Amino acid sequence: MVLIDEMADLMMSAPDQTEHNLVRLAQMARATGIHLVVA
Repeated sequence: MVLIDEMADLMMSAPDQTEHNLVRLAQMARATGIHLVVA
């Protein structure tokens, strides 16, 4: 399980990079059975 807290702060500081990395992480996590918790 991966926990990301304060997602709003990440999106405010670098929205494009954060979204790109989160999508990539979610794709890899799904393939390996890892769950993401984003708050």
